Amino acid sequence: MLRAYDPADLAHEYYNSAQAPNGRDTFAYNKFAAPTIANGRVYVGTPVGVAVFGLLP
Repeated sequence: MLRAYDPADLAHEYYNSAQAPNGRDTFAYNKFAAPTIANGRVYVGTPVGVAVFGLLP
C-alpha cells in the first residue's frame, strides 16, 4: 500500500492506495522497492513494470 502523510503532522494521512473506489489504485509491489518522486508523480517499481501515482486530470 502506498501512503502519503502531512509532513507537519504525521498523524494526518493525506492518501493511501486502498481508499480509491473499486480498487483503482491497488498494485502488486516489490517488498523493498523505493518510491521515486518526479514531476509531481510517485513512481513505484512492481514485479512487471512501474506503477505511477499522481493527480487525476
